[in-house]
Amino acid sequence: MSAELPTGLRVGKPRKGATPHILGWSLGPWIVSTRVKEIIDELEPGVHTSIPLTLTAEKTGEPFDTYHLLLATPIVDALDADHTDWHRGEPAQGLSSFGRIALKGEAIAGRHLWKLPSPHIQKYFCSDELRTRLVSEKLDGWRMARKCLVTD
Repeated sequence: MSAELPTGLRVGKPRKGATPHILGWSLGPWIVSTRVKEIIDELEPGVHTSIPLTLTAEKTGEPFDTYHLLLATPIVDALDADHTDWHRGEPAQGLSSFGRIALKGEAIAGRHLWKLPSPHIQKYFCSDELRTRLVSEKLDGWRMARKCLVTD
């Protein structure tokens, strides 16, 4: 199947600064710089699959960088429903946009980048260690909106 995936991506070069290190949408997929991929692979060797993509300038078609398309981010059943805030107080309404999300510590132990199973799959989660590494190296592009509560 990966042979059918694109090998390049045309993007508009930013007017100011450099291309963000993480490109993508909240639902995914994510396209990450080589440095982000290296950190993820260092923290979770052999877990994440990716394919390289050549970024080309939208207007000229000129190649200017190599990024990596992350494939199949692991799904981890880590949601602690009893300690999570729900939209309108109802689990059927989904996770609250601003409320607390509680994760089971034993489910995420040793994990660094994952998604929850359906119907909550629309959000990426990361360990404090991955978050700290991305922030300390100023690897931008992911709005890390909130920290989660980790329960026993």
